[in-house]
Amino acid sequence: MTAALQDFIDEAGDIVRLPEGRYCGPVNVRRDVVIAGAGPGPTVVESIPGQPVLRIKPGLRVEVHGLTLQGGDVPLERGGVATVKEGFTRFVGCRLTGCRAVLGGALHAGDHAELVLEDCRVAGNVAIKGGGGIAVTGGARLMLRRTSFSHNVAADGGHHLYVMGRPGRAPEIQVEYVTWSPCVGRGTSIANVRGFEGRFVLHGTPWPADSLKVPQRG
Repeated sequence: MTAALQDFIDEAGDIVRLPEGRYCGPVNVRRDVVIAGAGPGPTVVESIPGQPVLRIKPGLRVEVHGLTLQGGDVPLERGGVATVKEGFTRFVGCRLTGCRAVLGGALHAGDHAELVLEDCRVAGNVAIKGGGGIAVTGGARLMLRRTSFSHNVAADGGHHLYVMGRPGRAPEIQVEYVTWSPCVGRGTSIANVRGFEGRFVLHGTPWPADSLKVPQRG
């Protein structure tokens, strides 16, 4: 099933439409593409132990619509669903769940990447270090719109979101109408690492009470 799904994506056009069903990852994304499912309930892509759900080649423009992406387990890597280092990656109407990574249980965006989530649910992911849901590092940019976070866990902070820039580069985070469910156990929902903080702008979204350093609000 893995080979069949990979061949299907490789041979399809610019828009890949996946019908209802369960598919086995990982999926290697090697070109600009839109991957569209029938909805996060009917269409599920599940990876195998030791692999993320998606491996996205740096520098691409990739969109993923209407899928559940689950089961990525990469305890020595970043991003259980995917890690993006350059280019533009957008998830719309997706559920990202049941993944584990060393940093960014579901997603990691680093370097010069631009990552967008719209109308998504990020739930039940685990980071061995920071960012149970999403980790953003370097000079990456993250846009969250109408997305919910729940039951994500990170051992070193930022159960839902972990942000750490580097000297001379600060991540940019824009948040619009996002829901952060209370965290279970100790730690904060958002970790914005002191000395390497990202720049936040919030619209219609409360800053979690368990997280310090309230950012700029739009």
